[in-house]
Amino acid sequence: MRVSHGWYVQSGEPMDLLRRCHALTAVLPDDAVFSDITAAQIYGLPAPSLVDALTAPVHVTLTPRRCVPQRKDVVVHRRAMTSDEIAVVGGLPVTVPARLYADLAMTLPMESLAVIGDSLLRAGLVTTDTAASHLGSLRRRRGLALARQTLELLDGRAQSPPETTIRLRLHIAGIPAEPQCAITDRHGVLIGHADLGYRAARVALEYEGRQHSEGDQFDYDLDRYSRFAAAGWLVIRCGRRDLANGSAVLIERVRAALASR
Repeated sequence: MRVSHGWYVQSGEPMDLLRRCHALTAVLPDDAVFSDITAAQIYGLPAPSLVDALTAPVHVTLTPRRCVPQRKDVVVHRRAMTSDEIAVVGGLPVTVPARLYADLAMTLPMESLAVIGDSLLRAGLVTTDTAASHLGSLRRRRGLALARQTLELLDGRAQSPPETTIRLRLHIAGIPAEPQCAITDRHGVLIGHADLGYRAARVALEYEGRQHSEGDQFDYDLDRYSRFAAAGWLVIRCGRRDLANGSAVLIERVRAALASR
């Protein structure tokens, strides 16, 4: 089975990213550390619609040197790295989450970086204090200003990449929403949590992927939204199309809903 250009392993179990990276360690320098979007995938974070784990180039970081391995499907980053910036995940050396966040800020746009950042927080892999401390130790680095700006907007309560994206766009539009907004009935009993919400106006946003149209999930959502409405909340349902064009249509719907309340 082909792992990299000119490099094969014996066929057997299906190849996945971890097996691919383990195989590559045989041809990479001893100080190679898996980094950037490859490290994000190893941690199980959502790689923003970028990559296929079996075909995209693998990213590694090496101590700066004149000559580095030249392989078609390996991207080499020459960056200084200390031992406390390296972790072992699945038997592989990878950049620690705080360093990973800083490295990704060098190449990702704000929305994609926020998706990774929210996922890091939600998984408990990093805290905002830890990330801020690491960023504070860096000087004159590409993406540093973006990393700091985005860090202030992160929230580990987001349950999915679309929720992060919509929350960020609403914030930039000047109408920031609360993630996982608690909704109670007239007796103060918790009914549920909206993906995003405006408590004072009682306006909730719910992002629905394709799984929401299937089986028990559809019936569950129907009952849930009915209970939200009975408690006096206006529910705005949104989906994949609402991510297009910067969510301009959705943002206007939210503005209109808030004005009406």
